[in-house]
Amino acid sequence: MSATTGYHLITPDDLHWRPSNLMKIPNADFLERTGSENMGARLWRMPR
Repeated sequence: MSATTGYHLITPDDLHWRPSNLMKIPNADFLERTGSENMGARLWRMPR
């Protein structure tokens, strides 16, 4: 396994938001933009 170098700044506007199938809450695959094969993360926008 190689070390991760550098960083990525990801803003909410950079992400592709879609409603979840079950609860219809907007969510995005946060690390899709980084091309990460080692980790995964999903970001949810909870209603106010």
